[in-house]
Amino acid sequence: MVLQPAKSKFRKQQRGIMKGHGTRGTTVAFGEYGLQSLVNAWVTTTQIEAARVAVTRHLKRHGKVWIRVFPDKPVTKKPAETRMGKGKGAPETWVAVVRKGRILFEVDGIGPATAQEAMSRAPPKLGLRTRVVSRSTMRSAPGRARRGGTTVKAKEMREKAPEELHHLLAGWREELFALRVKAMTGQMEQYSRVGAIRKDIARALTVLKGRPASGEAAVKETEA
Repeated sequence: MVLQPAKSKFRKQQRGIMKGHGTRGTTVAFGEYGLQSLVNAWVTTTQIEAARVAVTRHLKRHGKVWIRVFPDKPVTKKPAETRMGKGKGAPETWVAVVRKGRILFEVDGIGPATAQEAMSRAPPKLGLRTRVVSRSTMRSAPGRARRGGTTVKAKEMREKAPEELHHLLAGWREELFALRVKAMTGQMEQYSRVGAIRKDIARALTVLKGRPASGEAAVKETEA
């Protein structure tokens, strides 16, 4: 079985950019365990099929397997010893653009030891650095993660005292620093958390900036 789209709008595409962290498909959504990529890469249709066969053969018809990536990007290649110019080469194969944090495969209906062993058969076929994650350690639905599992809105921040806001800011900055260290070492689980914390920090600073200083407030009360 060769994975490729049944129809594509353009026969050839440019290489594009393969930087940054994945923002979609980074959580275990269908099964109980998933195989998460820790690097950015192109995964060909042959690699995906070889990894699928390796995982399903180890399971021996037990459990269920989901493929979370699909090769929809054409890759062209010019023949050897061909002069430069004369346009792009002919389409050679199809690849899936995989970024850090993307879930590649998911399995369900098996135990953790069997899932770990089955998923360990896929990385040699894919040529990627991966890890096995479970639904219990990740958010099962996409969305904005917040500190303590709640959303701190601007209205709630305006009701808090300045000391409380400064305390929240200190905690968010510490968490943001820890997440950046995890991202550098390839241990990040929720890349969307960084953007959520930065928005919380910006919202808190906006609320603090809009408040008058304590001296100005005292002067206004005296004048009144």
